[in-house]
Amino acid sequence: MANDSPLDAEERIRSAEQETRRQRNLMRAVTATLTDGLLVIDEHLAVTFANEAAERMLGMNAGEMLGRNVYDITRPSRHDGTPITAVDSGMPAALRRGKSSSSDPVRPTSYARRDGTRFPVLVIATPIAGEDGSSGAVLSFRDISDTHTMKEELVAATERARRRELALTTLWRLVGRQDLDHGTLSHAILVEGGRALGLERGSVVHVDGDLCVVDYLENFGDPSRYSGLPLAESAADMVLSYGDTYSSPDLAQLENVRNRRAVKEHGIRAYIGAMFWVGKRTYVLSFASATPHEKPFDEEDHTYIELLAGFFSRHLLTRQQQEWIVELASIDPLTGLPNRTFFSRYVSDCIANGQEGEAALAVLAIGLDRFKAVNSALGHSAGDRILLEASARMRGIIRGDAVLARLGDDEFAVLLPRLSSRYAGEYVARRICEALSAPFIVGEETVHLSASVGVVIAEDDARTDELLLQADVAMHRAKDDGRNRFRVYSGDLALQVSRRRRLETGLRKAIANQEFTLVFQPFVNLISRSVVGAEALIRWQRPGFGLVNPDEFIGLAEESGLIVPIGSWALAAACAQAQHWSTMGMALRVAVNISARQLQDPSFLSEIEEALAQSGVDPSMIGLEITESVAVVDLLATRRILQHCRDLGLRIALDDFGTSYSSLAYIRELPIDTIKVDRRFVEGLPADRTSAAITRAIIAFGTSLGFDTLAEGIETPEQEHWLAREGCRTAQGYLFAKPMPPEAFEQWLGVWPHRSTVV
Repeated sequence: MANDSPLDAEERIRSAEQETRRQRNLMRAVTATLTDGLLVIDEHLAVTFANEAAERMLGMNAGEMLGRNVYDITRPSRHDGTPITAVDSGMPAALRRGKSSSSDPVRPTSYARRDGTRFPVLVIATPIAGEDGSSGAVLSFRDISDTHTMKEELVAATERARRRELALTTLWRLVGRQDLDHGTLSHAILVEGGRALGLERGSVVHVDGDLCVVDYLENFGDPSRYSGLPLAESAADMVLSYGDTYSSPDLAQLENVRNRRAVKEHGIRAYIGAMFWVGKRTYVLSFASATPHEKPFDEEDHTYIELLAGFFSRHLLTRQQQEWIVELASIDPLTGLPNRTFFSRYVSDCIANGQEGEAALAVLAIGLDRFKAVNSALGHSAGDRILLEASARMRGIIRGDAVLARLGDDEFAVLLPRLSSRYAGEYVARRICEALSAPFIVGEETVHLSASVGVVIAEDDARTDELLLQADVAMHRAKDDGRNRFRVYSGDLALQVSRRRRLETGLRKAIANQEFTLVFQPFVNLISRSVVGAEALIRWQRPGFGLVNPDEFIGLAEESGLIVPIGSWALAAACAQAQHWSTMGMALRVAVNISARQLQDPSFLSEIEEALAQSGVDPSMIGLEITESVAVVDLLATRRILQHCRDLGLRIALDDFGTSYSSLAYIRELPIDTIKVDRRFVEGLPADRTSAAITRAIIAFGTSLGFDTLAEGIETPEQEHWLAREGCRTAQGYLFAKPMPPEAFEQWLGVWPHRSTVV
């Protein structure tokens, strides 16, 4: 080689350069098909080769990169934006050790283009060693922008979904709370919705059939930038025009009149809204912003606002139902009049607010005379029509701010808050009596009723409950005095009120202290004159007062509902007494009176079964007596209850038969064994022709249907003889014995055959 000529050396150099160019061109040709960028660097980190992908990704040609430091060309940085130097990367040290290195795929490195924009890359550095002992590396880097963006979007979407789910869960709990008012809950929904959608303003608008705003509620970030109701109208108008759900990331980009109005007049750019319904009412829920949204609203956003609309719908429906409940709780469903609750509250408000000047306040209690009997005879439908007509007549009488209310059944009340004189209340009461005494036409029936009215004038220290009670007392006095009249509450009636209160208090103590006792009046067979049973009659042995007549407390017990526990005690005591007599060899059927309140009590049947079980008495030795008027109040329910009692083995008697206006067809529907002829018909026998005709018809009716007949109030042998001849089988009355305590009854029974009356 030393003998080579200069020409030979020069030739070798040219050949080497050609080989290098050939190798470089071959390498460029091979790497041209690669999508990854390739940079070859020497041991000084200078670039010696760059493929086309590297040129494209970095935005410069190979010539600009050759010989330059790779870190100056790529300007790498970490995922948080901090620059990466050669020392930081540790790549030179790794290459010297002959080891490959790579970037973190989770938190990727980013390279810079010529224009400064950055893109995430995945980098692999592979060491190479030259024949002369030099070292270098091949850097392979891949643009992972799409993958990185997808991951970022996935993470962002996941976080957005998490936040929205959390917001929806919070709202669901809020909607279910009863202690939040409408404004607080609506505001919370608008705040959470705007936060989740990235919009600063929200509103919910109620529109009517003409698409006019009826009511609206809003939550806006900066009120000074917006115009309240007009904006809510504009927002609602877009949804109503474009469909159930509408959105736009920038309304300014859409050329139409509605959008221009929203943008120019109200500053709306980004918008999303949804329509929803509550019953027949139409609402629009809207969210908006004064700046464009960064990207179009997607299906997830539309689903989210529809869910928010669903929350509003549930909330508003609950609110509407609560309003209905409040209204129903204050209004009588039949007449549409205020009920007792509303009336009492209104009276209290009038008392609390005082009266203007010397104007007096009056309360009238009104009871329809004989309504229950007519209702039983003609049915509930006819009774309802009478109540509606009575309400209409009274409405036509009262004026101004007077209030008419239905307190229940056949009872009404009137509040006269400002009377011109203390006698004005009497004038209204007289007119009501006159109006309600006129005939009622129900179908083909003409019904004659009347009204009893109690009037009370409020004193300075009056209380609502006292006024209602005093008016009620006066009304009952009007009934006692002959009905179809009014009575004014006075000091004399105050004594009655006080007595009623003390009596009710005493009754409650009597129940707790078991101060009641039973007496028994025998049933006598008019043919054999044998004793076949007895009626159990309750008495009150009141400490300090002695034996209280039932006429003095049964009515009050019925009104107050205390008859239910009293009747339950009487039933249990009668069963126990019947069983006691049975063990003594006295086979006597014991009859117990059952009130309307007891029949309506849900636990009535279970109490009967419990009394039978605890006493051990044969059910056939127990009879239940109900009055005719009670039996037909609710015929179907009464029939079901009585049939259950019959199935248990009890006997059923219909008391006071013929004194009400019930249809005989109704009586045939009831599972009864005995009909009792009322004492009012018996007392005129045998001389009174009308009493005789009615009693004879009742006995014939009972016989034809297979019922036993039992006559009450027998006091003379002539009555007994007449009844036996007409076919009445059983009777009770003072002729045989007065009601007696159990011990006296047993003694009487022992000598009864010796005191018999000849038939």
